[in-house]
Formats: sequence, C-alpha cells, structure tokens
Amino acid sequence: ILCGDFNSDPLSGAVQLLFTRTVFPDHDTCWKNLFRFYWEKDELNEVTGVRKDTDQIIEKVNVPTLHLPDEFQPLFCAVDPIPSFTNFTPGFSDTLDYVFASEPTALSKWGFQPESSAPMPSRSDMAKLVAMPNEKFPSDHVSVLVDICWKPFDQKP
Repeated sequence: ILCGDFNSDPLSGAVQLLFTRTVFPDHDTCWKNLFRFYWEKDELNEVTGVRKDTDQIIEKVNVPTLHLPDEFQPLFCAVDPIPSFTNFTPGFSDTLDYVFASEPTALSKWGFQPESSAPMPSRSDMAKLVAMPNEKFPSDHVSVLVDICWKPFDQKP
C-alpha cells in the first residue's frame, strides 16, 4: 500500500509512473520544469540556458525513459473512480491524494482488493463552502478513505 499527498494530478509523470510503470521523455508535464530548476537565486534565461548575471551555461540533459523495476509491483488506485478532486480552492482544484495498492500476481501471490470507499464531496457542495479548509473540512485536502482486504492470487482463468 502506498498512500498520501503526492502533490501530483492523475496525468502527472509521478502518478503515471505508478500506474503504468513507465514515463517517456516526451511526457506532457513530467519534465516541463526540468530546465527551470537551479540552486542559486539567479534568474535563468530559459531559451539560452544562461544565467542572467553570469556567463554560466546550464547544460541541458537528455531525459531518460523511466521504468519501475519488476520487483515494484503493479499498482491500482483503491478509490474507483479516481476522485475528481482532493484539493479545492477558488483558483485550483484537482486530485493530489491517493491510496495505491498492489494486485495479487503470480510473482507476489498476495495483493489487495478494494472493498469500499468513503463518498467524496461534489464540486457543487465545495463551491458553496468556497475553499478548503472550512467549517466542514478542517484540512486543505479531502480525506481519502478506503477499505481494502488481502487477496490471494487466483491462477484460474
């Protein structure tokens, strides 16, 4: 079981890596800020890769395809369907929180099966409350609650 606030929407590279086990170099959003990061407070010209107050060139790298190793079991989202949001503010709402679990496989023999999940609030209900946290939701994220159970691998087709 892998769960928590991933600060990543369902289409992000981080979540896609967990679902599909692979992220390719051309992923739409995964690498969009790769060349914007730098340790100093200097500003970087993103087109040339040169810091504005120096002649230092930031070397651009070839982005690799990322694969999870076979030992990392395939995961599914224990809340089905994936909530439309777990964070809600006037300027932003999206799913950032997840409960992932592994399915039973011939390799692992045991896994998990979702039994039930707590209902998620609707967008219209949240819009009435303006944003999170509020008087009904004391956190800035909706709690994601699921009941899951151990399940053995079934070799029958």
